[in-house]
Amino acid sequence: MTATDKALRPNQWQWWRWAFLDVAIAVIATAAALTLYTEVLGEREPTAFGLVLVIVHGGSLVFRRLWPLAVLAVILVTAAIYTLGLDLPVYMLGPGTLIAVYTVAAAEERPRSLLALAIVELVMLTLIFVGPSFPDYSSLALFAVLIGAAWFLGDVVRRWRTAAIQHERRAAELAAAREELALRAVSEERLRIARELHDVVAHSMTVVALQAGSGRLAGRQDPEAGQRALETIEKSSREALADMRRLVGVLREGDDSLTQPAPGLGDIDRLVDEISRAGVTVGVTSSGRLDRVPPGMALAAYRVAQEALTNVVRHAGVDEAELTVEASDGALVLVVGNGPPTRPVEPIEGGGHGISGMEERASLYGGTLIAGSTDDGGYRVEATFPFDRDAG
Repeated sequence: MTATDKALRPNQWQWWRWAFLDVAIAVIATAAALTLYTEVLGEREPTAFGLVLVIVHGGSLVFRRLWPLAVLAVILVTAAIYTLGLDLPVYMLGPGTLIAVYTVAAAEERPRSLLALAIVELVMLTLIFVGPSFPDYSSLALFAVLIGAAWFLGDVVRRWRTAAIQHERRAAELAAAREELALRAVSEERLRIARELHDVVAHSMTVVALQAGSGRLAGRQDPEAGQRALETIEKSSREALADMRRLVGVLREGDDSLTQPAPGLGDIDRLVDEISRAGVTVGVTSSGRLDRVPPGMALAAYRVAQEALTNVVRHAGVDEAELTVEASDGALVLVVGNGPPTRPVEPIEGGGHGISGMEERASLYGGTLIAGSTDDGGYRVEATFPFDRDAG
């Protein structure tokens, strides 16, 4: 059973309220039938069988909500015995028949309740016609109209109840859908923040770590090299801090004071300069209208290039790399490649999310990413972003 179905089930208080109402209706119907039964007998003494029959007739309404068709059958059977067995007018039994017909119309689907209505009309009108003290035909028609009115009222209640349940179920489903969308939005936002932090921090901290290591080794023999390493560390740290401030400003609702324009393809030269300070010379080739690339896609391409070049610094063991950016034929293609290792690289702990992060950034714009080793022992990363080059 789903959470929606549980929410629509009546609670314990409703069950007790319904039970009390049904008992009260049964008691009233039985009292009315007993009163009419004794009135129609006149000076004759009521029999035990007659009393039991009348009590069963009215008392069966206690179970009308549980077994409406069965209760209606009991009403008809007792009415038939009342008329044919005791030779008493059936209309003197009271409102039990009307209540039973109403209950069937309110609880059953329309085709079944219509069939039940036809059977009740046929049985009751026949019993009135063949029973003692036949009234005039206008009274017969009135009794038929009352039975039909009871059915119509029950059918209206059924339709109203069905519509209310459908609306409540739809509201519960919408609430569940909103909650699911909110959770998914939170998850996607967490992933986006984690990806952005990885791209910003991993790049800058890689440069800092490598420069700190080389500065420590060169500081004693070449103070100028050590000084340059410290300057690079300082600059990279400041840039990382500025990026972190920009991210914090974006995350703070309504706070635009710390936001800065997000990097794009126009910042490739700055990225290449940072990588060069880390010890890897990058050759850049660009073509096409890069200024027509949408800002979001340009940021994604920049982050892919940043991550790929950072991986070259951390893992490739080379002094040179190539970066190609081309905007043509409705697609932006970015390629970062390097040759086979020329020197050993000291392992740097951490990582493990770079490739997946680049794949996610490419997929956000319907693009693809291919990364892997080349035949000469090097490594190549190629990201393709489809876009309309004539847009903008």
